[in-house]
Amino acid sequence: MGEIRLDAATKVYANGVRAVDSVELTIADGEFMVLVGPSGCGKSTLLRMIAGLEHVTEGRILIGDTDVTSMQPRLRDIAMVFQDYALYPQMTVRENLGFALKLRRVPKQQREARVVEVAKILGLDETLLDRKPGLLSGGQRQRVAMGRAVVRQPAAFLMDEPLSNLDAKLRAQTRGEIKRLQRTVNTTTVYVTHDQVEAMTMGDRIAVMSDGRIEQVGAPDTVYSRPANTFVAAFIGSPAMALVEMSRAEGDTFARGGLRFPLGDIAASLPEEIVVGVRPELCRLWADGADLVGPFDGTIDYVESLGRETFIGVTVEGDAGFVIEAEGSLRATIGETVSFGVARRGIHLFDGGTRAAIATL
Repeated sequence: MGEIRLDAATKVYANGVRAVDSVELTIADGEFMVLVGPSGCGKSTLLRMIAGLEHVTEGRILIGDTDVTSMQPRLRDIAMVFQDYALYPQMTVRENLGFALKLRRVPKQQREARVVEVAKILGLDETLLDRKPGLLSGGQRQRVAMGRAVVRQPAAFLMDEPLSNLDAKLRAQTRGEIKRLQRTVNTTTVYVTHDQVEAMTMGDRIAVMSDGRIEQVGAPDTVYSRPANTFVAAFIGSPAMALVEMSRAEGDTFARGGLRFPLGDIAASLPEEIVVGVRPELCRLWADGADLVGPFDGTIDYVESLGRETFIGVTVEGDAGFVIEAEGSLRATIGETVSFGVARRGIHLFDGGTRAAIATL
């Protein structure tokens, strides 16, 4: 059984830095869990704690029914895939794939059969098996690194930013291959990345981390549509959600200078200070204003034309930033003024003090 359970897992370094702070997390058998967050948030440290490469200061780690907190890495029945592939340059692909089985004294015939089986799963052509890593492309080396983990049939895979050395096109392709492979072998996987696009497209669930703590755990769609707080709201989504601090004005309206948002019946139950969150898909150029709050006038800061859509970054009232999503390729000039509105349905509201989510309209 490959379930992984973190029970108040904590890592404090000798200098007093609390890299991982009392993390509670259960990863189901066969689940693909992604740990995502900015650099320094503790995600790689947490992965290394699961692997046994970092000492656990407090709490417990269980794999299946076994408490592995103090167990040596080689006894934990896990396989790691690293950012730098960590292949043996003097060995062929065949030898790299079969090395762990050789150490376990698996008979040669059985070992060879397993290597060929894994190579087929990974799409590694027979002609590649007798090449050394230096003669392979980055994507092929990454597949070999994956294969070396798969061939062992461990209880869990631990992957530490394995795609960061690949170019954008190959990274997108390999994301799909890793997900397909995980589905094929049905092995519990913990995947670390700082790339929220990887997290959203690969994970069955994602755990968003900040300052050694888990801010929110859930399915990608849930975390995107129902962020627990302003940190998650700003981190998940590209372009990021606009977050604007506002204060109660008259009636059902909250305002920041001339920027005014009528919030309807929910306004009465809100605190005096809130943060209004607006994703780019809710911001539209002003036409007739149908079903939009506005119009608001913003100064264009930047324009990102992606062909089928254009993102326009604007500033309102001097420091309130929004991103407008427009269909197709749009000509706009930095510094000019543009009018836009915000869709009424989908606005996120957060407490101005705690930054915790209150509601989504």
